[in-house]
Amino acid sequence: MDKADTSPIAIPTEDDIETLQRAEGLWFEDGSLIIRAENTIFRVSRDILSARSSVFRDMLALPQPPLPNGVDTMDGCPLVHLPDGAKDMQYFLQALFDYQFFNPYPAPTIFPIVSGVLRMSHKYDVEGLRRRALMHLSAGVPVTLQEAQSNCSGKRSTYLVAVIQLARQVSADWIIPWTVYRLCGSMTAEEILRGVDVNGTTVKLDFRDQVVAMEASTFLRGNAISKVLRFLYSPLEIDGCRRPNSCIHLRLVAYSIAENWGCYIMPLTVWLSSYFTQELKGVCSVCLSAMKSAHSNALNELWDELPGICGLSGWKDLVKMRDEALA
Repeated sequence: MDKADTSPIAIPTEDDIETLQRAEGLWFEDGSLIIRAENTIFRVSRDILSARSSVFRDMLALPQPPLPNGVDTMDGCPLVHLPDGAKDMQYFLQALFDYQFFNPYPAPTIFPIVSGVLRMSHKYDVEGLRRRALMHLSAGVPVTLQEAQSNCSGKRSTYLVAVIQLARQVSADWIIPWTVYRLCGSMTAEEILRGVDVNGTTVKLDFRDQVVAMEASTFLRGNAISKVLRFLYSPLEIDGCRRPNSCIHLRLVAYSIAENWGCYIMPLTVWLSSYFTQELKGVCSVCLSAMKSAHSNALNELWDELPGICGLSGWKDLVKMRDEALA
């Protein structure tokens, strides 16, 4: 796990002090430490923070350099300036000091809170809180084909890019394949490259993940669709078919229709189980059984390929990583 920078604490100037805003709900009169993130300050218990975070404990134990202009304290407390976002720090400290603020899954929460708590708890080594946030982030993220098939919502999420960024930062690799899959199904190439607006801020994948997403999108909307639909035309005549001419005709008509769907639908949903009776009505039972088996095999092969498309090891390793992180 990457740890925070534990170099000597930055000392604010007197001019800085005048611009600071106290964080609502995180300014405790009996607090013994003041933390600054951007222009927001938090007054909390130094002892509790040190007890829960090895990084803060080590950081606060470091000897500090001589202080300019006598600005070393505020309201009688040491003042620590950290290079973190004020919102992230607020969510993190609230989760630490208010046990009702960030309850374990399945308690409801929102992505910005999960993101801030996870990023800060990972950085400052608060393992219990990190695990809780990972549970929230992992909820509903499938790691098996069966889970994915029950979670194939086409609903667009503005947070997909941010989820990928966060998963990379905290080494939650099992989150990435499904999130990339969803991103490819809901974002254009231009959005992947230029980023998307999230609450007034442009969020953009780094170059590595732009390449991953573009390559994944090309594959998923091209070769993957063809592989999933191959059962409709190959082999042209299935061994044991009872009505070759009729079955071949019905299968090719269904393929022609489904191929057009592929322009708009992702490979896991380009052909659903209900379509066997809807689009292939009249096909003999021998052909129907063979096609169902071939279609199932194609979906399993596609699912197994997904981590590799994202530059990751296979599902077995990812599931092991997840289970160890959440244990």
